[in-house]
Order: sequence, then C-alpha cells, then structure tokens
Amino acid sequence: MREWCDEAGLPQCAAHGLRKAIARRTVAVEATQQQMKAVGGCKGDAEVATYVADAAQNSLLKRLSPRPSASFRTSAGRDFA
Repeated sequence: MREWCDEAGLPQCAAHGLRKAIARRTVAVEATQQQMKAVGGCKGDAEVATYVADAAQNSLLKRLSPRPSASFRTSAGRDFA
C-alpha cells in the first residue's frame, strides 16, 4: 500500500488513514457494525466501536466549533454580518 501511495504521488496517505476515512464515512451513512467490518476490514466489534467513537467525537467538535461569520447583502443593498 505504501508503494502504491508513493507512486500515485500521495506520500501523506497510508493504509491506516484510508481505513479510518472509510470507517468515518460508513459511520456517516449509518452503516451497521457488520457492514462496517466488511467494508473496512475490521476484525471485531471493539475495533468498529473505536472508529464510531472517533467519528462521533469529531462530529460533535465540528458542531460546537464557532463558524466564521458571513456577510449578507439584502435586496436593498445593505450589508449584514
């Protein structure tokens, strides 16, 4: 896997990172534990639980983090922040 990532010009990618990304995506689409194990190659429920907890924490942090304020222009041409 390492060689394939290097050949593709993706030195930042690794098997673990790709597996984690797959796990997060399966959590996002609310896959079952069996589906997560099949897609991500996890061997047991404990491994799936680790990825689910990580994805849940990451999702919570995103919802709690302050978003940059946006400026909106009304039809009358006034700006609101």
